[in-house]
Amino acid sequence: MPRFMIELSGSTDFLKNMVANPVDRVSELTPVLQDIGITFEQRYYVVGENKAYDIISGDSDAVQALLLAGLSSGAVASATCREITTSAETVPIFQQAKESSFKPTSSSYALAQETTVSVGLNGGSKVPESLTTSRAYDHF
Repeated sequence: MPRFMIELSGSTDFLKNMVANPVDRVSELTPVLQDIGITFEQRYYVVGENKAYDIISGDSDAVQALLLAGLSSGAVASATCREITTSAETVPIFQQAKESSFKPTSSSYALAQETTVSVGLNGGSKVPESLTTSRAYDHF
């Protein structure tokens, strides 16, 4: 079953309700989501940014319907949804990309070759030469 990471920004009313009634919302949401075929794996909060990150799995259409319901309720001010895969699950995807007949245009390839990475490190540490080269994207 596909897994998704959803970034939610709650409305002011949502945040007020969370403070006024501090309970674990995952236990409340889990049965509701199960009814529409979604498994709620975990929720993480980023206090100060008023964001929640949900890890869920389910059918893509059910996940999109859930987002639309949340956004239309007024509790969610904005949401971003991304399908995520584990490192092991990504290997066949990389293999499929490797075997693809897609070839970038020469201008796209030239632009990618010029890409550099700027990394800020504390304590005056030097950025390894391999991360400052034009092929820095190979390391990420």
